Amino acid sequence: MSASPPTKSTEDKPEPAARPKATTYRMQLHNWGQPKGIRPQYYDTPTGPIHRRKWETGVHLHSFESEQIGTGWGNSKDASRESAALSALRYLKLLDSQENQEGNSEA
Repeated sequence: MSASPPTKSTEDKPEPAARPKATTYRMQLHNWGQPKGIRPQYYDTPTGPIHRRKWETGVHLHSFESEQIGTGWGNSKDASRESAALSALRYLKLLDSQENQEGNSEA
């Protein structure tokens, strides 16, 4: 009689990874502007050598001539845009105090 391979119990399964926040700062900014017909525009500027690129992003409402309401920096374009959206949400006073404190700890 051959031995059957051991079966894994449900207790051996690893815990699922923590889910990321349901919304990002960019999504919050877009969701705020959509019903008003406002679409945030991001303008990215790379700096530094190609192998160690840094990004600066400005976020504007309406058109290029409009006021810049947020600026962000990061090691990737996505991180820079997320930082700029957070800055814009703070400028527009759209974050509650708990989210604002969380954003301060990330920066």
